[in-house]
Amino acid sequence: MNAENKEKTPLVGYENVIKFFGVASDESALYLVLEYADLGNLRKYLSDNNLNWNQKINIGRQITCGLYFLHRNEIVHCDLHTKNVVIHKNGDGIRAIITDFGLSKVLTRNSTSDQQIGGCVGFVDPKLLDSNGGTPDYKSDIYSLGVVLWEITSDGRKPFKEHLSKAGSIRVSIEILRGMREKPIKGSTISYVELYTNCWNGNPDSRPKIEQVYKSIHQEDIITGEKWKQPIEQVYKSIHQEDTITGERWKQPIEQVYKSIHQEGVKTGVKTGEKLSQRPKKGIPQKLFKMFEQFSTKDLKMISPELVQSAARQRKREKGLSV
Repeated sequence: MNAENKEKTPLVGYENVIKFFGVASDESALYLVLEYADLGNLRKYLSDNNLNWNQKINIGRQITCGLYFLHRNEIVHCDLHTKNVVIHKNGDGIRAIITDFGLSKVLTRNSTSDQQIGGCVGFVDPKLLDSNGGTPDYKSDIYSLGVVLWEITSDGRKPFKEHLSKAGSIRVSIEILRGMREKPIKGSTISYVELYTNCWNGNPDSRPKIEQVYKSIHQEDIITGEKWKQPIEQVYKSIHQEDTITGERWKQPIEQVYKSIHQEGVKTGVKTGEKLSQRPKKGIPQKLFKMFEQFSTKDLKMISPELVQSAARQRKREKGLSV
């Protein structure tokens, strides 16, 4: 971060980083004296309290401010997750505080066992899980921040909780390397979902810098924008079908598709005397065309009734049956 930005935001986030008061010692150990947070860690706080959307965004903004402060002072956290964020009562509200940003760097660099990585595997930059290894940096902190922002909306559910219980952290790490991410929580604003999914992009160079995250999370549409409603399972499944990559490409602009599908012909069926097999196929994956071509009345659940019934009537005509 350049000197100009440091001068413009000298105090941003300092209240959201744990305060260090000193060191105490006895004959056997050294003790760090840190600020006390009376409401426990963030995961517990989220699960114990029924927070509204504004309260969740407030927490996300505070954590972003804390990481902004660290990065501005050239500190890489290296181990950011919801148990390393603590909550302190602050008047009528709360203050989110990032902790363990000094010792965690050493622990992260030297953690290799399954047990050590399992507690926070969902928050670790995939590049650090790779067999080639890597060194935590600002970009890996941004990845972790993205997962923290997701967990805030999940009311404190551990990322990949079900996967970890069934497959273990090694297997989950492999799937994360392959691109697996948590599903957006229904009711989140689309702007917020876009923000944290950008943060956990598999390509570190495509992730936003903390200045960009700070600016985005303070935009009004993060709170008031359109809500996420579409089941992500359907989107994820569709976009990962092999035909999406290998099939013949769809070449029509979306405006033309929208216009075509709203024409009267979609409701009334195919033109008289025209067979489905004779209809244009250019630009449409063959698998998709065959699905429409082979429709019968038993397929009514799969698509709009009007379209299926039209196709069924046409097939009966072709076979010489009464409609």
